[in-house]
Amino acid sequence: MPGYNVVGVNCDAMIYLGGAVHCITKEVGVTDPLVISHRRLDEVVGINPPAYEVQATIRHKSGIAAASVFYKTDLAAPYQELAMSFAKCG
Repeated sequence: MPGYNVVGVNCDAMIYLGGAVHCITKEVGVTDPLVISHRRLDEVVGINPPAYEVQATIRHKSGIAAASVFYKTDLAAPYQELAMSFAKCG
């Protein structure tokens, strides 16, 4: 994950408290959040990705200058990148 510092956490002592690591860490807040929200992408099998519209809300306190969608049509193939275009909503 380029640009991220991935840190492993030994959660053996807290798992018995009612959840796996994803249940426990989803409540950990950050001071500089990046929010990416989009609808579920249903029925995309066999569709040419440039013809399939993906709408997302992307927010960060510093602003967002650019965004890309990464996709693949073959599970054995590498991801492909497609630049998103900016549209002011609301």
